[in-house]
Amino acid sequence: MNSLIKNNVISILKSLYRDDPSARAILDYFSTRKKAMRVSSVDRIGFKSKVAYPEVVRVFKELANAGCGTFRNGRKGYKTRIEWEYSLVSLGEVAKGEAAIPEPIDLSALEDDEDDFEITSTEEMDEGLITHAFQLRPDMVLHLGFPSDLTTKEAERLAAFIRALPFD
Repeated sequence: MNSLIKNNVISILKSLYRDDPSARAILDYFSTRKKAMRVSSVDRIGFKSKVAYPEVVRVFKELANAGCGTFRNGRKGYKTRIEWEYSLVSLGEVAKGEAAIPEPIDLSALEDDEDDFEITSTEEMDEGLITHAFQLRPDMVLHLGFPSDLTTKEAERLAAFIRALPFD
């Protein structure tokens, strides 16, 4: 890889880590990982790093612009995600000053269950709906679509419906 590109990645990682609390939380999480990931969803990284969804999107876009990976908006059931060029652990370590250069992904060390960009639906949400992500469980995010003009009465009806579901 061109050393100018690597130097750009290094300086941007260090700058993000120093100046951006959301990026710092995400990069700190990266440096604690044991195995590499080829693809990371915004949902999963947000949950693991305790950073809000819009902030993870912003940081992922900055990392993609720096050359760390390719940002992909979720479409047709795919989650919003980034496809990495480098090992997450090395990105976190470089940002913290614990490593000199980011390392390419070792394909033999990929973690199988975390490339979580699977299709959740084959249909796009209709126009006029606002989607919300709800973290139901540590390993489960629900994506719900509601009308942009949802009323209090409709919200109360929906809440009553959910309370009536037989979970136990």
